Parts: sequence; structure tokens; C-alpha cells
Amino acid sequence: MKKTVLSWGKLHKYENEVIIPKNIKDINFDLKAKNFTFYGNGRSYGDVCLNKNGNIIYTNRFKKVRRFDTKKGIIEAEAGITFDEILKLCVPKGWFLPVTPGTKFVTLGGAIANDIHGKNHHQIGSFGSCIKKICLIKTNGQKKILSRNKNFNLFKLTISGLGLTGFIEWARIKLIPIKSSTMHVENIRFNNLDEYFLINNKSKKWPYTVAWFDNSAEGKNLGKGIFSRGYFLKDNNLEAHSSKKIIIIPKKFPGFLLNKFFIKIFNKLYWNRPAANKVFHTHYGNFFYPLDKIKNWNNLYGHRGFYQFQCIFPEKCAKNAIKEVLSKIKAYNMLSFLAVLKTHRKETSPGLNSFCICGTSIAIDLPNKKKDKTLKLLKDLEKSVLKFKGKINPSKDSTMSAKTYKKSYPNWIKLNKFKDPYLSSSFWKRVTKK
Repeated sequence: MKKTVLSWGKLHKYENEVIIPKNIKDINFDLKAKNFTFYGNGRSYGDVCLNKNGNIIYTNRFKKVRRFDTKKGIIEAEAGITFDEILKLCVPKGWFLPVTPGTKFVTLGGAIANDIHGKNHHQIGSFGSCIKKICLIKTNGQKKILSRNKNFNLFKLTISGLGLTGFIEWARIKLIPIKSSTMHVENIRFNNLDEYFLINNKSKKWPYTVAWFDNSAEGKNLGKGIFSRGYFLKDNNLEAHSSKKIIIIPKKFPGFLLNKFFIKIFNKLYWNRPAANKVFHTHYGNFFYPLDKIKNWNNLYGHRGFYQFQCIFPEKCAKNAIKEVLSKIKAYNMLSFLAVLKTHRKETSPGLNSFCICGTSIAIDLPNKKKDKTLKLLKDLEKSVLKFKGKINPSKDSTMSAKTYKKSYPNWIKLNKFKDPYLSSSFWKRVTKK
């Protein structure tokens, strides 16, 4: 069947031949068609889950939990299950996902393919660090079990492999124990980047840390924001989150309403709200997934969509690199209400093409402006990434050049060698072209 497929940023819309299998037996690769991409829940921002002039296979019906050892915290589930569904099962039993991004609506398969990271990367690393076993199905029908002890090269390439090594049928992961679904959280205002790094250095023992910053600030206040750190309590209150949406953004939301004036007002109010400099207790859902309360929040940017730019810089130059990035964004007069700083440790995931390194990452949503204004900014920011030997996150990217990708991810050659010959994506075609 033909269907319009798009990713979370709503930038690219392709008419694809779409296959929506109900079970594993329904996946019948027509090898004459060659060009396939797997699509989970569409939460990747860019084109890593898209396939211009190709075929799409939806995987979100594969939700079966094959095994859940509630004593050891081991769960084995099919790739289409979402983190939302895993948490509702495991939290009441005293277990939590070891790594989670800012939305619980990603699929298990997507989390593995992109080797996602979260607010605890400085202590645990990326998602691949908790994966025990993967069952991979190649397009020729061959099934392989991957682990640290079996088919290790393919295991390392499937984790962070962008869905190119085969179909992840199921995976086994190790959860972490919790004794409460409530978190102790401390929010601390900081006035500039220097203060952010000082607070961050004093927060290394906190299991979860993240910072929002106001990208409309400038001068001595460049990079000012709110640092959040937290940990789980031990009160034996194990209540899973609610998936109820508080706000619904309509599909035809006029993007011009999200203008510079509105964003400046929002950032000022967000900075000055009482909770911005407060110690409090809250449910994990409020700490990890604040935007999940807004249904289709990506509609805020209107029909033109938006880019998310996320890059990471090595520890020794991170402060200067981020100052340059923020200065460039300010020079283009590009404002955003969603802007995040996170500090990372040396990667512990076995993924050979993982995004994270020891350093600091910056993520920011950028509205798709007319006359290619946003594209020009992104190309300028890419120069800073190369200059400071950083990396751009493929799962968020829509514009990275082949030159930058190949320089930042030298193991792409190994992935290209081991990838399934009938799998590709718009992202892969773009970043591997000569």
C-alpha cells in the first residue's frame, strides 16, 4: 500500500510503498525491490527512519514480551514495544529502564539502532551497555543471535547500526532496580556557561543530570539556564506513569505563533517560575518526559516543520565550542524554547557507531525558516563541529554532509561492510555518497 511517511521533525514527506506486518511470518522481503527501511514509532527527528524512493516496513505491531524475570530484572521483548509499555510493566515490580531519552514513545528496536542516551550517561553510558542479546533477521531469512559471546562484531554494529544490519526481532535487556517511582529533584539557576560547568562538576555523583538553557540570553548571560539533578526515592511507592495527554496541539497549528516574541516571553517565564530554583519531589514521568504530556507537540512548528540539532564536543574544548555554537545561533537570530545541555562520560556501550563521547552535548530545536535561513545556520554549525572535533547525532540529523559523517564516525566503513545489502535509508544514502 502507498502511504505518506514522515519523521518527528515533519521536514520530509515521502510517498512510500509501506508494509505493515502483523507478525514475523508476514515479513516477506521482495528482494527484487531491494530498498527497505524499518520504521518504528517515528520519533527520530530527521531522515534516519525515512526512505525516499524506497520501501518502508512498520515494526510497531511487534510488542510481545517474551520473558520478564522480575527477580533479576531481565526483560526480553519484541522490537516494536515502546518504552511507555515497558515501564508500565516493570515499574510496579521495582524495575526501571537503565537508559531512557526524553520521550517514552520510542521503540525498543529504535533505541538499539540509534543507541540512545539519557540523563544518566555520565554514570551508565548509552543504551547498548544494558543489552544482553539480540535476535536479528536478515532479508534473506537467515536468523542470527547476537551477544558479547556470539557474533560479537555484528552485535556491536547492530547497536548504533541505524537499522541497517537486519530486522531486530527481539532483544534482551537488563533493567535497574528502583524502590520508588518518585524522584528527589533539585533545580538550580545558573547565569552563564561558566556557572553551568561549575555546577555540573559538583553534581557528578548525582545519577541524573540535565540542563535547560535560554538561547535568547547574550553577553555575560550567554548560556544561562536551569540545572536539574535527581535520584529515585526509597519509599516503596511504585506507581507507573500516566499516558494521559494534558495538552493537544492540532495538526494545523499556525507555526508563525511560535515567533521570537513568544519564545522570549516563554523563556523569561520559564526562568522565573518558582520551580526553577527549588528542591522538590515529583513522579519520574515529570522529570524524564515533560513533553510527552503534550500530544503532537511537533505541530507547534506548523506545516514547515523543524530541525533538531544535537552535537557533542570533547571535554577539553566543550565550553569554548558551545560558546561558539550559541554565538552563531544568536547571530542568526534563531530562538528556541527547547534547548538542552548534558555532560557525558567515556562511552561504555559496545556500539561501534554510537554518538556519545566524553564531553558535553547541546541539543536545540530550530524552526524551518523561509529562504533556507535554518539550513545556512546548520551548515555554519557543522563547521564548528568539525573545528572542535565533535559529532552530530544521526538520529536527530537532517543535513549533515557525507564529509562530516565519515570523519566523525570512522567505523561507518565497518557498518557499510556488514550492513544488509537490501537495507538502506535516506540518511544512509546522504552520508555515504561520494
